[in-house]
Amino acid sequence: VKVHRPPADIAHLATQSSLQGFLVAAGYPAAPPLLPPQDWDGHIVSVESLLDRGSRGDPHDPDVRDAMAGGLARLVDLLRGRTARVELCEPPAWVRYGPGRWRVSHDSMFDFARPVPAGWEFVDELTERAVAVLAGRDSHEETVIGHSDWHAGNMLFSADDLGARHLSG
Repeated sequence: VKVHRPPADIAHLATQSSLQGFLVAAGYPAAPPLLPPQDWDGHIVSVESLLDRGSRGDPHDPDVRDAMAGGLARLVDLLRGRTARVELCEPPAWVRYGPGRWRVSHDSMFDFARPVPAGWEFVDELTERAVAVLAGRDSHEETVIGHSDWHAGNMLFSADDLGARHLSG
């Protein structure tokens, strides 16, 4: 059971659940959705199967990085051309790009109004460069569905999967 923090967009989460179900049906190692997102006593809740096979991977390990890259490439390939519903939804706050620092946090634990800690200014510099690239995209380029929270902490790996350079869990 996932209880989504405000501001959760139920239409976006429903689209995400639908695409996740499509991935599962295509044999992709994702948690099968059991119930679509819904308002439950003022909280947006969704239910999916728990995948608990495998173990945490060290993202500094080249085999883990290869498995993550291969898994993301496969996800993008499987979802290619399935963008109609996605384009109707408001993207999550952390992928709404614009000049400068993010103004709206996707999570109440982040306070983007605070000054950047000393030594971390490079993060804002990298963000500005990335935003410039994204802003320069041709509007006729293909829309690509990816995963905006793709990190090793959200994944489990098995020795077989890592040896085969394939993502699991």
